[in-house]
Amino acid sequence: MNLRLILALASCLLPALSSTICVENDCYPEIFEATHEWQIVKEGQHIPAGLHVRMNLESNQREAKLLDGNEDENAALAVVENEEEQEALKDQIKEALDRYKSQKKEYKRSTVDEGELSDFGSAVKEIVSFKSDLGRAERALETLAELAHDREFGVRLTQNSEAFEKIHQIALEVDDSHIKERCYSVLAASLRNNPEAVGNVLQNQPSLFVDTLFGVIRDSDTSDVLQKRILGVFQGLASNANFAQQRLGDLISVFPDLGQQAKDRVAVILEDLQLAEAAEKADETVSNYIQKTLSDAKAVSESQFKSYFRTLAALHEKRVLQPSKQFLAWLAEEVEKRKSGSDADSAFNKFMVEARHTIFGNPNAARKADEL
Repeated sequence: MNLRLILALASCLLPALSSTICVENDCYPEIFEATHEWQIVKEGQHIPAGLHVRMNLESNQREAKLLDGNEDENAALAVVENEEEQEALKDQIKEALDRYKSQKKEYKRSTVDEGELSDFGSAVKEIVSFKSDLGRAERALETLAELAHDREFGVRLTQNSEAFEKIHQIALEVDDSHIKERCYSVLAASLRNNPEAVGNVLQNQPSLFVDTLFGVIRDSDTSDVLQKRILGVFQGLASNANFAQQRLGDLISVFPDLGQQAKDRVAVILEDLQLAEAAEKADETVSNYIQKTLSDAKAVSESQFKSYFRTLAALHEKRVLQPSKQFLAWLAEEVEKRKSGSDADSAFNKFMVEARHTIFGNPNAARKADEL
């Protein structure tokens, strides 16, 4: 029988067999009942595997539906390539993160006996039901951090999409830097060298999960250490080749604004993916990768091309890094080609001409360059 049909039948049958949850006079099945329309996933509901899940940034609620015929249940989290859509998405992410920051909550830190919350089941239950007790949350996260390194526990945690998402939510809501770091460490540990766990996250988490991660990275209040922890989550997901290909552009675009520890983590990710050879400095590793990507015409879209070139220019602006001869030859040819193109008046093309001389070459030569 077709896998998609099995998942559809399962999603219809499970609610009838599941227990009922009642919250403030609203009763509903414990197992989410999916249709081909987006529906809100209510508090405490479990989502069957194989559904399309997203976070609605307008309502700040999780929604799910059956996969459409043209969707792949094994597809990586979606990526937006259109520049205007990217900017709109960044604004949405910023608004969502600002809402989390504005939610003033009273947290307490009770003492927890060392023997409490020391097993997987009780730790997950504590996380899912977290309200305000930072002491108990921290103890639960410590347990999960220890267990998540085991592949079996990593799979179990990522299968529980509610618990996985709640850990991310706690990281967004709580001001305590140690709790935030611990949350992302748990998420990263569950994915490390664990293809099944990675598949669970790519299949079950909201489409905006990774976008929100990068939203936090870009936040000026995010420390270098926290950036590094978040990139650990990306590193785990990047073991999926499809995901890495789709989302590597986000990693490159944010690189110039990272702290040194986070930059070093990006360099390691590129080396692990065998996309760049280790260099003396992380900036040099990433620069070499971008130069080769551009000169070998491997940018997947015009949007990524522009993003990569701007990132490279930002890295070389202080004229500490040296461009390769291959890249300089490509840049000269590319600039001439864009001069004669139909969009010769574009601001980006003018930027390329200027950058060729002032950033990657002899600044004095810019006076001799032909204007677009």
